Amino acid sequence: MSGSFKAAHQVSDGGSIVGVYGMRATVKSTSATLARTVSAVLAIAVTATAIAPGLTMASTAKRRTATPRWLTTDERATWMALVHVLVELPNHLDVQLQRDAQLTHFEYGVMARLSEESEATMQLSALAAEMNASLSRLSHVLRRLEQRGSLRRYPLATNGRITLAEITETGMSALVAAAPLHGEEVRRRVFDRLSAEQTTQLRNICQAITGH
Repeated sequence: MSGSFKAAHQVSDGGSIVGVYGMRATVKSTSATLARTVSAVLAIAVTATAIAPGLTMASTAKRRTATPRWLTTDERATWMALVHVLVELPNHLDVQLQRDAQLTHFEYGVMARLSEESEATMQLSALAAEMNASLSRLSHVLRRLEQRGSLRRYPLATNGRITLAEITETGMSALVAAAPLHGEEVRRRVFDRLSAEQTTQLRNICQAITGH
């Protein structure tokens, strides 16, 4: 797939390239991470509350010999606010994409990630790692997208054991069509509610938590 094909889903903004989220920064979906985090977050919150009402985050069974590091009142309030974001935001984004583009947030993320590559192609193992998904889960999603004509899978010419996924013209068109409404939903749910200073703070906080 040519570089010009990749450029077809981008628009110029003062000399900068704006991707499918309408952002200058590289598009990198967080849907997989959020989805996998939600159940763990809820399990931790529920378990901790059951163990010690009014307190959260007891030490695990393997660390019972250590003094439990209970959350302070302020930390608990912050933690629960984060839990609500992790639960509610992915759901809102998923509902919007399924309503307007007949795509799940994860499917959108897969297509967006593929569209970033110069040939709109990635090895399945690398794509799974980027999406924080198992190969099994990714394969199910790719099968659905393949059935819609949005991408194709094929073996690497020099090594048949390696499978590549490539977004098609149909898939790119669907992605371009979905991007404006999805970008608007992201802005409405997140950035319209934050000042420029809070946006910077949120980015720094997220980077501190994830380590990158």
